Amino acid sequence: MSCRSVTRSYAYGLELISESQLTDAAPPASPWMTSWYGYDGHGSVRYLTDSTGAVTDTYDYDAFGNLIASTGSTPNLYLFAGEQFDPDLGLYYNRARYLDTRLGRFWGMDTWEDESQDFEPLSQHKYLYANGDPVNKVDPSGNDAVDALIGAISSTLNSLANILFRPSSGVQAIMGACNNGSRDCTQSESASVLAAAEKWTGTRYLYGGSSRRGIDCSHLVYQAIVNSVNPGYPYTSTSAMAANPWLRSIPMSQMWPGDVMLFKGHTGFYGGTGTKTLFSATSHGVRWANPSSWGTQIAAFRVRVPCKN
Repeated sequence: MSCRSVTRSYAYGLELISESQLTDAAPPASPWMTSWYGYDGHGSVRYLTDSTGAVTDTYDYDAFGNLIASTGSTPNLYLFAGEQFDPDLGLYYNRARYLDTRLGRFWGMDTWEDESQDFEPLSQHKYLYANGDPVNKVDPSGNDAVDALIGAISSTLNSLANILFRPSSGVQAIMGACNNGSRDCTQSESASVLAAAEKWTGTRYLYGGSSRRGIDCSHLVYQAIVNSVNPGYPYTSTSAMAANPWLRSIPMSQMWPGDVMLFKGHTGFYGGTGTKTLFSATSHGVRWANPSSWGTQIAAFRVRVPCKN
């Protein structure tokens, strides 16, 4: 806003898609200039394109997000890990705290209390960004490092697959019935999935882990489903969940306990309303957590199980 007039607007999908800025262009040209965001697998903005698809700006970063090279002059505040940069402070806004990429540290102390006696020393550091591993992790909430596995290309492909292959309304009405060898979990079956996940309570977080020695969020989902309702469920990373045939996308308003919640680079099980909303593997261990710590939920899935037609 400038003098009560909108001078810049943004379009969002699963992530930021484009920005439109008011210019001094004279009629009949449009006064609005739109730039489209291009991301890498880490979620960092690597280039901008104009409406014809031509690249107008590029960005290169070091591991901790410092801008080391750029081209173009389009005004843009969204850069490393897709987060908003404040040029006056020289810091990134990561919601709970500001990030100083020059130091690889947050400006403020971590306010998240450790409730699970986590055994991962780096997660106890009160200022360190992404547990000291910014290549493989991001911290969009400012409170908890999560795996940086969803990139712009993966998100777009998964979204398109979800749209193109979503069953018709008539088919959705009978998803509880056997359809091509699979069906949705009943509420009691979904509850048993959540119960299987809760057996991992207190297990420490370990990126890539899938055992009692340590486990990450996507492997927790895998272990809970395999050991409860579907032994043949394939392991799926967060970036590929939309393409998993044993997960059916559902409206978030229709979730019940045991459904899978997906965020940018994070996943877990829905537990219902109240304090027990998201059960997941966090950097503080496997436990109940606040879903707002991972930003906006981008999808919900119901687990499917084998059946005979």
